[in-house]
Amino acid sequence: MTDVHLVLGYPNAELQWKIWSEEEETIDFRKDSFAANRCSSAFAASELKYFLGKADPDLSLQIREQRPSQGLFIELKISEEESGGGFLLRPDGEGLMMIGHGRNGLINGAYEVIRRQGWRWLEPGQYGESAPEKPHLNWPKEEIVFRPSFRYRGMDAFRTSNDSENHLKWLSRNRCNVCFRKAATGKLADKLGMFSRQGGHLLQTMLQPNNLLPNGKSLWETHPEWYGLPSDGKRRKETAIHCQLCLAHESLFDYLGEKILHILDAEFADVDILDLWSFDTWGATCSCPFCVELGNGADQTLYLLSQIRRRLDNNLRRQI
Repeated sequence: MTDVHLVLGYPNAELQWKIWSEEEETIDFRKDSFAANRCSSAFAASELKYFLGKADPDLSLQIREQRPSQGLFIELKISEEESGGGFLLRPDGEGLMMIGHGRNGLINGAYEVIRRQGWRWLEPGQYGESAPEKPHLNWPKEEIVFRPSFRYRGMDAFRTSNDSENHLKWLSRNRCNVCFRKAATGKLADKLGMFSRQGGHLLQTMLQPNNLLPNGKSLWETHPEWYGLPSDGKRRKETAIHCQLCLAHESLFDYLGEKILHILDAEFADVDILDLWSFDTWGATCSCPFCVELGNGADQTLYLLSQIRRRLDNNLRRQI
């Protein structure tokens, strides 16, 4: 048997690593960085233990707190460097230092070591695991520093797929770091260091003409001017959202900023990336002089998003 020590620098790691690796449901990953780092580190160590041991039964893999005085080891650490999931692998005597740029970087580093042994993940679930035919420990001979070319890496698959733990793990094992957040798997995404994405047709929901305001009147009754002016010059309630918004009104941006801020502080409190789509009008834009002077539909959309972005930057207590 060949001993390989997986080193987690947390007290009592030998006894507690399994608990830490599965305690994501009890952690606020945006406020408790110590518990978050410990959870993700323990999970990365557990993946190394599982895959390296599964391929080679002659390996004895132990998770411990201290580096051994001699013998093979992988020491896992998390740095504060932010590279969107990068990592460093540095040979160190008989062992290997693995330093993740954030939690997602450490997990990427663990899967890179596993990949170097010959493992591949071809589809979600156990049947998609492709094990090496001739397993052997393949340490890098020189220092490797990996920084992703793209900060955000995801797959815009059918959204119910993100309710599957196997699907999220498969994405992570292939270095994706963005997923649609779901109640069933949101905490797993946090443990994997992934960015949670949510949203869609929020503007259409917020600006339905029949939506009631605190004054007891509908949006259409109170602010018909917010809705785009069709090419025939006549605004109609029944076709109000068949044209993009009229962007000549600061009050519209104030309203949308307040509504979006409320969502981000409530049901989207754990979301990192907000999808904010315009109406599905298939090209119809406001024909008022102000909007026409802004430019085409892309110019108008950028102006709308910049106004909302400014209000979020000025009022939101976190990055989105």
